[in-house]
Amino acid sequence: MDEEKIIENLIQAEKNKIQINFFKENEKLAKSDSYQLQKNLVNEKKRIFNSELAGYKISMTSSDTQAIANTHEPAYGRILDYNLQTNTNEVKIDDLLEPLLEPELVFKLNEDLSSDVSFTEIIQKSSIHLGAEIPDSRYKDWFPHFNLTDLIYDNAFVGKLVYSEESFQATDVAFENIKLRLFYNDELIEEGTSKNVLGNPLNSIVWLNEKLHSQGEKLEKGLFISSGTLTSPITLAKGTYKLEFDKLGTMEIHCE
Repeated sequence: MDEEKIIENLIQAEKNKIQINFFKENEKLAKSDSYQLQKNLVNEKKRIFNSELAGYKISMTSSDTQAIANTHEPAYGRILDYNLQTNTNEVKIDDLLEPLLEPELVFKLNEDLSSDVSFTEIIQKSSIHLGAEIPDSRYKDWFPHFNLTDLIYDNAFVGKLVYSEESFQATDVAFENIKLRLFYNDELIEEGTSKNVLGNPLNSIVWLNEKLHSQGEKLEKGLFISSGTLTSPITLAKGTYKLEFDKLGTMEIHCE
């Protein structure tokens, strides 16, 4: 199956809310070629859905999630503006296929990042939002059965990124040790920490910045970056989720 057909199948699956089989049995592209396919896919989505690039998501930022795809580094996907919403809106599960939920810190860039970015530069140039990333995939029975090529092809399983209206100055955030408690209909179901995100979410931003620069791209002012999950992914269900980020605050999302 050629690249054009893969892109067409992925877009039709999203438009028609149907799921397709993995491509991994047919395709063995190098990782760099997979990212080029992803970029071409997203450019086609921009055209078809009349959308613009809004940011990036970073996947597989813990050893456990990397093991699923048999890799030793994260991966990224591109968030378009129709993938974004604030936590004042309800998430309609029927608009998705097989969604998960991942509590994350979301960086919004107030300036472009340089090619050799440091923690200090990221902190000086970013605002922070509380976030709930909702990965979703066009593949059937995708989690945890995908491989790295599957993930990159399908834009790192971008679904929705729900973020808090309130933001924080990054200078006020102790990134290395943020604790997270996740409640579902008032029952505690998961606990996690920012250390699960490459030891510190700032490492995640550095990784993405280096990866994009190596591919001739960069992180620019106005983009959102979902930095990686603080807990193991959970299956999204109808009901109310409360995410308590220690010392930062709480956000809720309502799924129907």
